Order: sequence, then C-alpha cells, then structure tokens
Amino acid sequence: METTTSANLELIQTSEIQAIAQSAPVALAANQSSVEKAKAVGQQLLELSKQGMTPELDAKINDYLVKVNTTIKNMKEKREPLTQFLTKIQRTFTGLENELDRATKDSIPAQLQEARNNFAKFVAEENRKAEEKARLEKEKAIERVQIIASIQEQLRMEFNTKFHTVVDSLNDIFRFMSLDSFEQASTDIKNTPTQLFDFIPDFKPKTSSKYQNEEELSAIIQEAKKGQFEIFASEFKGMIERTKEQLIEQLPGKRSSLEEAEQARLEAIEAKRKAEELAKAAKSEAEKKAAQEAQEAAQRAQEEEERLAKEEEERVFQQQIKAKQEEEERQRLAQEAAAMKAAAQTAEATFDASVNATPTIEHTAQVRTGYIIEVLTPHGYLMIFQFYFEKEGSKLALDKLEKKSLAQMKAFCEKEAIKTGTKIESPFIVYHDDYTVTAKK
Repeated sequence: METTTSANLELIQTSEIQAIAQSAPVALAANQSSVEKAKAVGQQLLELSKQGMTPELDAKINDYLVKVNTTIKNMKEKREPLTQFLTKIQRTFTGLENELDRATKDSIPAQLQEARNNFAKFVAEENRKAEEKARLEKEKAIERVQIIASIQEQLRMEFNTKFHTVVDSLNDIFRFMSLDSFEQASTDIKNTPTQLFDFIPDFKPKTSSKYQNEEELSAIIQEAKKGQFEIFASEFKGMIERTKEQLIEQLPGKRSSLEEAEQARLEAIEAKRKAEELAKAAKSEAEKKAAQEAQEAAQRAQEEEERLAKEEEERVFQQQIKAKQEEEERQRLAQEAAAMKAAAQTAEATFDASVNATPTIEHTAQVRTGYIIEVLTPHGYLMIFQFYFEKEGSKLALDKLEKKSLAQMKAFCEKEAIKTGTKIESPFIVYHDDYTVTAKK
C-alpha cells in the first residue's frame, strides 16, 4: 500500500502544479474573451434572422457557426492542460479511495465483505435447515401422539360394541322373560361371564401417516395397544357385574309383576268366559242384569291387565333411559380423559422436540437480505419486462419509460420480491437469496 501511494504521489509534481496555476488564469481570460466576442456577433445575426432569412444571411450564419466550432476547439486546447491535470489529480485520489472501497472488485475490503456475506448466507442456510429439521421433528412427534390417540379411540369404540352386545343381551333376557322361563332366564343372567375376550391382538386399526415409516408406524400401533386390554377388561368386569346386580335385585319384583300380570290375565279370561255364559243363558231381567255386571267385571279385568302391561313397559323404558344416560356419561368421561392424555402427550412431545432440536448458529451481525434474479434464457427478460410494465412501467411517461434498461427492470423485480413477496413465476427465471452484512460501530 505504501509503494502504491508513493507512486501516485510521484505523478503529481510541484512544478507542474505551479505551471498549471500560472497558465490557468490566462487561459480562462482568453476563453472568456472569445465567448463574449462570439456571443456579440451571434446576437447580431440572431436579430437579423428574426427579421427574415435570406440566402446571404444564411451564408453569414454558416460562416459564423464554422468559426464558433473553431473557437470552441481553440478554447478546449487552452483549457485541456488544466482539465487533464485536474482529471489526473482526481483519478489519483479516487484510485486511492478505490483501493479501500468495498464496491471495487478484488479490493481487500471487497474480499472481506464477500467473506462476511458468504458467512451470513451460510449461517442463514444452516439455521433454516435446523429450523426445518426441528419443525419436522415436532410435527412427527405430534403426529405420533395423534396416531396413538386415534388407535386407542378405535379400540374404545370396539370395546363399547362388545360391551353393549353383552348388556343388551342381559336386558333382553330380563325384558322378555315370562313365568315359564323365569327360572332359566334368572340362571342365564346370573351365569353371564364377566370376562372380556382379548380382541386387541387381532384388531387392525385404520391408520395413515405423513412422517412415520412402516417400521415406526408398526411400533406405534403396538405401543397404542399396550396396556389397553387390562383397562378394558377391568371396566368390562365392573360394568357387567353392576348390570347383573341391578337385574338380579329386580328379579323378585319382576316375578311379582309377572305373577300379577298372569293373575290379571287369568281373571280377565275367567270374567270374560262367565260374562259370555251369563249372556247366553240370561232370560229374566235379573239374569240380564247379572250378565251385564259380569261383562263390566270382565272389562275391568282386561283394563287391569293392560294397565299392568303398560306399567311394565314404562318401567323398562325408564330403565333404558337411565342405562343410556349412564353409558353416555361413561363415554363422556372416557373421551375427556383421552383428550387430556393426548393434550399432555402433545405438550410433552413438543417440549422434547424443542429440547432435542439442532441448535442454531448465533450471528449478531446486521444482515440485509434480498434476492438476485438469475435469467436462464432470453425469454426470462420478456417475463421481467412484462412484470415491470404491469407493476410500474404502464404508469410512466413515455420519455421516462424509454430510458429504463433491462438491468433497472430486473432490479425493480428483485426489490418487489422483498417488498411484497411477489415473484415472477417462470421456468426461465430463478430467485437466489442474497445476504449483505452491514458494517456498524
């Protein structure tokens, strides 16, 4: 750097500066005089031209313009030593500045800036990969919890079906028993087994996965099934025993109801038979009256039979409502417990995923992100022009639009992607992430 600076300083000699400083006022005064004289002559010709052009005047103007060109040439020759020297000085200073300018290709600051930009790009890409990996691991963990919850819900539904099959069978036995079948029906209720058949090993749940492979999904299914039979078997035994106890407690009352109904049925039949016999044999008024009373007694016996039958139907109906309400409450509690368990497992899975996530790279530099468009084929520039024209070009005056270059239009498209997120969708164009690190105190 010291050698370059010394070489630049040698280009500017003190004697040269003094000579230029002495000649500059002389050249400037001469050029000013030439301009004043030329303008005076030109003004006279301009006044004459306003009065009307003639061939003679046109020739004079032509000679004047030729002389003006010569005067300009002479003026340039007078000032060139000065302006060339000033340009030389400017280039000397700007050359020094360019050696430290990040915009100058291959300068040390430019290379350092490029190194920082590349590092910022590396950090951003690595952090993006780490964040994407963390996101996928989190979603995979959450999906795993959801699959387990879904399988266990399917198992619960299958269990409910098997439970209801047994309960409905018990209720049907109790509901449709008669005096003749009472003893056998009672025995069937008491002897109904309370053990649940292990249906889980052969159960094939409906599952689908976005993140788990076949081996992982198989392991998840086995984990979801684990311990479920013990839970269901305990519930099954408790609920079937409770249902049996409730029905067994009602057996004496059921027998009484059946006996009352049977007694009412027999009495109704007997009353009807007597009424029919009296009606056939009645001849006197007293006999007819007795027959009428017998018919009324038969009617009352039939109504009593119907009343008892309706009471039994109402009792069974109320039992069904109560059983339904109890079952709905049981299922509601089971669903709430499953939902709470799934929520806790989801939170745990999310936490574990965040703890085990690949750490991101800390980078405190101030980074300005953007896009650089790579045009793959000439058709890409047509897409750039069309995008620019739709967004901005159509609103410009023609003279301003004419001055726009493809590079300016491309730069507009790059800025628009940052500003609004709108990009050109085309196979002829690729957007690359651009990272520029800002130097700051």
